[in-house]
Amino acid sequence: MNILQELRDRKHLRDIDIYFAKNIAESFCVPEGELLFALIFNATEGGNTCLDTEKPELFEFYETYQKDIDSVLRKEMINSLIDAGVIAEAPSMNAPFIKAGNSLYMKSFYSDEKSVADFIKERALRDDQCEIDRLLKVINSYFPENSMQKAAAANAALNSLSVISGGPGTGKTTTVFSLIALMGDISGKPLKTAVCAPTGKAASRLTETITEKRNSVSGDSGAEHIPEKAVTIHRLLGMTGDSKRPVYDKDNKLPYDILVVDEASMVDVRLMAKLIDGLKSDCRLILMGDKDQLASVQPGAVLGDICLNAPVGDFTKERAELLSNISDSPLRGSGDRFSNITIMLDKSYRYKSDEGIGLLAAAAGAGDADTALDVLKKDSTGVVDFIKLDDSFESVIGTFILDHVKSYTSTDDPANAIELFNRFRILTPHRKTAGGTDHINAVALKTLFKAGINDNTKQFYNGMPVMIVQNDYGLSLFNGETGLILGQGEECRAHFADENSKTRMITPARLPDHVPAYSMTVHKSQGSEFDHVLFVLPESDSKILTRELFYTALTRARKHLTIISTEKAVYDCIRRKTERASGLFT
Repeated sequence: MNILQELRDRKHLRDIDIYFAKNIAESFCVPEGELLFALIFNATEGGNTCLDTEKPELFEFYETYQKDIDSVLRKEMINSLIDAGVIAEAPSMNAPFIKAGNSLYMKSFYSDEKSVADFIKERALRDDQCEIDRLLKVINSYFPENSMQKAAAANAALNSLSVISGGPGTGKTTTVFSLIALMGDISGKPLKTAVCAPTGKAASRLTETITEKRNSVSGDSGAEHIPEKAVTIHRLLGMTGDSKRPVYDKDNKLPYDILVVDEASMVDVRLMAKLIDGLKSDCRLILMGDKDQLASVQPGAVLGDICLNAPVGDFTKERAELLSNISDSPLRGSGDRFSNITIMLDKSYRYKSDEGIGLLAAAAGAGDADTALDVLKKDSTGVVDFIKLDDSFESVIGTFILDHVKSYTSTDDPANAIELFNRFRILTPHRKTAGGTDHINAVALKTLFKAGINDNTKQFYNGMPVMIVQNDYGLSLFNGETGLILGQGEECRAHFADENSKTRMITPARLPDHVPAYSMTVHKSQGSEFDHVLFVLPESDSKILTRELFYTALTRARKHLTIISTEKAVYDCIRRKTERASGLFT
């Protein structure tokens, strides 16, 4: 059997990988390159921007097909394809594929990654972006207490590109909004500022905090510089509806002086390239996120790559001394100017660092599976529960779901119902496997029907949670946003949280594409928080079960975490680190 056919039949390669590989091989009369081209296309499916010829093991199927894959990664093979004109050596871009070092790229991904890399390097080498004397004069008005938040704000004020990383509850948002007000004060003139996020749900949740922050900023002035709402990156760039081409690009720049990107770990390299294309040369860019969270679904892990290559907490000697004096925080000064980009907020105002969720998160982020299991088995705080995954799974899950539904349907106030619904969520890594969202949603329907709470003959019923899976800008409903169906018969309406503790009410028939939301994937939960999270982690050798996924799931919980799994599944998950091929800093 043809190797491409076999890889497709076993679902290792996609039809689109093979289609484009064959077309290019035929166009250049190089049939021997078909497998290599298909592998380059397929590499992006795993979140890689390129195929790293030194790390073929990033393909899950490498061990089975090692001989075939190694044969097309030989230097002789690649050189012959360069001679045929189908692969160009960087910096040349005159071919469908580009070779840069040990990496092979699709041309478009090489172009995007190079654009992002050039931007980061140029910004890192710029001189201080504000007068230090002026900064020292006003910063205490906005950050009266010495802290790493104060150091982060001062560092960002001096940079044209900054990354502020930190886990939940470390004050990233508070720091950045106070920083915007501070910069407005320093500038002495009106500043145009914008805040954006990669998804509609994240932008919506960020908007909820803006009014509060505008009213709580310390200092004598500057709050008027904080924008009134957040938008998606796509909407910011004018990429709405069917339009894939940005309105704002290298020829038509965005008007902003300061741009903040929240949940930056979710931004892939292509979207980042489009964003920086649209920035004025003097626009200050601030990336805010958690380096330990899941990376973007699409290829590239820009925030993670920056934090990995610009050591967090290390600065040039001069910058470290300045920030230490400003914030009374001890900082290392052995880095280069590139190191000045990043700063880490490591004090959580939500979790205690030595117990419960805080200790578990630290262990998971560090890949310390033994400590994590110790916390799960011996937690005495009542904050973390560990339930063994066994044949009683459906019964256990059903009980949690039934109690939850009874809770939020006990009130006649839609806003209160949504608030109660959003206190608890079941998270899972997958959609279609045992223990995935489809399975759990089916268990929910069966459990609620038995209890007489829902009618399986009706499409919509009182208490049904729904999650939007397609953006609808007309209704201001975004992918990942959740709501509740409340009421019976003709009175049945979909309710979604709105500003000022109110709800938006929509006829269910008008809803964009949606699914039941008794549970959701960890990926969909990014940007959300719940008082109580129940995380279902099955035993599997799937490469998506990583420490980043585990960390992301558990840090969605504000107060209480329940994990249904096995010790082996937890150990394997935390020990498996996400690895992506990227040439962003090579």
